[in-house]
Amino acid sequence: MSESRSKITSAVILLNIGLIFFVVHDALSKALTARYPLFEIIFLRSVFALPLVLILLRWEQGSFRLRTGRFWALVGRGVLSVMAFSCFLYGLTLMPLADTFALFMSAPLLIAALTGPLLGEPASRQQWIAVSVGFAAVLFMIRPGGSIPLLGALVMFAAVTAFSCSIILTRALGRSESASIMTVFVMIVFVIASGAAIPFAWRTPSATDLLLMMALGALAAGAIYCTISAYKSGPPALLAPFQYVSLIWAGVIGYAVWGDVPESSVVLAGVVVVGSGLFVLHSGTKR
Repeated sequence: MSESRSKITSAVILLNIGLIFFVVHDALSKALTARYPLFEIIFLRSVFALPLVLILLRWEQGSFRLRTGRFWALVGRGVLSVMAFSCFLYGLTLMPLADTFALFMSAPLLIAALTGPLLGEPASRQQWIAVSVGFAAVLFMIRPGGSIPLLGALVMFAAVTAFSCSIILTRALGRSESASIMTVFVMIVFVIASGAAIPFAWRTPSATDLLLMMALGALAAGAIYCTISAYKSGPPALLAPFQYVSLIWAGVIGYAVWGDVPESSVVLAGVVVVGSGLFVLHSGTKR
């Protein structure tokens, strides 16, 4: 790999910061969905996030202009993000949460499989082993039970495929486009897609909830920017196992906010997940 150890380590740190933002974002979204339509929440958080990502664009490029020679590729990446998010939410209506996450956490395996033929960055044998071990630990943590409906499996496969392709496209676009311009395009697509549903479901938010949605926008902007920056700088096959660590952050926030105490088996599996990610980091930087 051509990336230096410091560059890859920075990518890992950025990814983990993004994952923390995403987990807090999802926890806050969960609270708001009890009072407001889902697409209204997505629309308002994206509207509030857009000025923030435009500031990032100004900081990185020195202007607010969306200068790019790959307009449709950036739009396509935004569409993939919307597809992945929408399919994930639909999957939650078809099967238990544990089953949904079990299927979605197969994304790192697909990312590792696609990086070779699509990017010319094949995963090493050690990375494949670490990704597989991390995935097995995730299955052990959530222990999905019961039969998974065929429709649910197909919907989640679509979510995993869209998400994985968006990560691969992020890496490819990262060779010529900044993280800020990719984030801006994602937010614009989210605003347009969610805004189309606003006339069919709207509830005027209170002042307090409006502030929470503003915070949601800041979290979304930070999470997407950090994630894009990470995959722009580091090989996807190397970074993919760290997606599993988001479950660890979810456990920490669950304990801090709701007092949920994880079982000892979950803690043990979490150690395996973190260990597999660190092994991938070590083997990748060593190469």
